[in-house]
Amino acid sequence: MLGKGKALIPLLVVVAAGGFFLKSVVYGNADKSIHIVQADPVEMEGMMKNGKIDGFVAAEPFNTQAVEDGLGKYLHESSAVMRGYPGSVLAVSTENADSDAELALVWAHVKATQFIKSSSNHDKVLKYAMQFSGKNREVVEKAVENIEYVNFPEEKNLRDYYDELSQTGMLTKNIGDRNYANRDSFFKAFLYKKYIHIIEQKLLEDPNWIPPQVSSNSRVSLGYLDSDLHGLAVYIAEKEGFYRQTGLIAEQNLQLKSYHNSAELMEAFAAHEVTAGYVGSATAMLKRVNDNLPINILAGANNAGSAFVVKADERIDTLEELSGKTIAVPAMGGVQYAALERAAQQNGLVLKRE
Repeated sequence: MLGKGKALIPLLVVVAAGGFFLKSVVYGNADKSIHIVQADPVEMEGMMKNGKIDGFVAAEPFNTQAVEDGLGKYLHESSAVMRGYPGSVLAVSTENADSDAELALVWAHVKATQFIKSSSNHDKVLKYAMQFSGKNREVVEKAVENIEYVNFPEEKNLRDYYDELSQTGMLTKNIGDRNYANRDSFFKAFLYKKYIHIIEQKLLEDPNWIPPQVSSNSRVSLGYLDSDLHGLAVYIAEKEGFYRQTGLIAEQNLQLKSYHNSAELMEAFAAHEVTAGYVGSATAMLKRVNDNLPINILAGANNAGSAFVVKADERIDTLEELSGKTIAVPAMGGVQYAALERAAQQNGLVLKRE
């Protein structure tokens, strides 16, 4: 069955995907330091080839591509470091909310996720993954197997994530600054479960159930990350007509917009260029708390799918041997960053920003 996550995470040493563009930083002491740079995932393999980085932690299909090209090798499996950690999510602006459109987006997401996970759709899913990512069949087949596609993220894992972001100083504000009495009240609002509960119950009763039609006067701008297979559901929902079945018609009341990374997409939220989008869960949480960006999470997209990748011709065989190396990640504070930090802590590499 496609989408059953094996979660290989190559440790590359480039922070590439999903977030805030910061200057490179060094964590740790002189003999236990990891030099981190931030980069777009599409650039990471080239940076490794040119000797600018020793490795990276990124999303699929960029990990698999580097390994298949012979430039990289997997250093560590993500599941051993961050089992069940949420990757991307479907977030929506709470300004000018349109409940019919939101219900339709979540329904299309659930239908697309079901489509991906059905073994009978194996070849068609790979065809769509090739079209969406621009990678060949061999790469996407291995990449998709590393991703666990989901309907909704696990709340416990997001709460743990919040704690880690707070402890590392990535969260510069707290939920009290956003007028929430406690964590329970924050997560009840931030993780908006109403639609997913309705849809899962309705589809259990009738697999052919379709939500009410969205008005032709509605305007939905849906953002996603270009070529990132964690967001494959958005491409399949359009190609299989799931959006259209709810009354969301591309180029009419539905605009699909691609972005290079989650940071860019979150800026589009702030500029009111998009009303919804598939973004990294960490990026969404940071922007909600730090910048008070009015967004909620309506659905999950994936767990796992990131990996630790290092140069194939370099003698890096353990996490401890990342000391003194340069690693790229998509975003400071993103899922890949958190995986690297967790791995470092478990192996005596203290991450401390200078």
